[in-house]
Amino acid sequence: MVSWTKLFDQLPSERATVQGHTLTITKTDKKDAGTYICTATNALGTSHAMTALIVNVLPQFTVKPPDKIERYHGQSVTLNCSAKGHPVPSITWTKCKGDIPEERSQVEGGQLKINSLTAEDSGTYICSARSELVHVETEVQLIVKTGKATLCHKRCLSTDT
Repeated sequence: MVSWTKLFDQLPSERATVQGHTLTITKTDKKDAGTYICTATNALGTSHAMTALIVNVLPQFTVKPPDKIERYHGQSVTLNCSAKGHPVPSITWTKCKGDIPEERSQVEGGQLKINSLTAEDSGTYICSARSELVHVETEVQLIVKTGKATLCHKRCLSTDT
């Protein structure tokens, strides 16, 4: 007879099945990670074997930039991107067909900020969330307009009644 147990925990009863000598856990989750013990018993005695289950959770974006963002020449832009997973994914930014201007940009915690925008900053920016096994990407199209931003003062908003 063969049985399976989880060290310091219980098997996920609704998702764990034992068929013959094999333990199968469906729809594995991070909480399923741990040490599992296989116990085999027959007329000659009992034997135990342990195995470790490591569960990796694919990166999933929790914050994505918009598909498209427009700014005017000289303005700044902040692009936000974050992801969850196990192990925790690292976030990087790249620019498709070009470089991110190092002297005018900062990347911190998944946030890309570019100051004093120029027309050359226009393009597609890619946020990548990387884990040990896989990476996922999302894109944002930055359009830098060369005209001046028009500000409307209070007098623009008044109506004659």
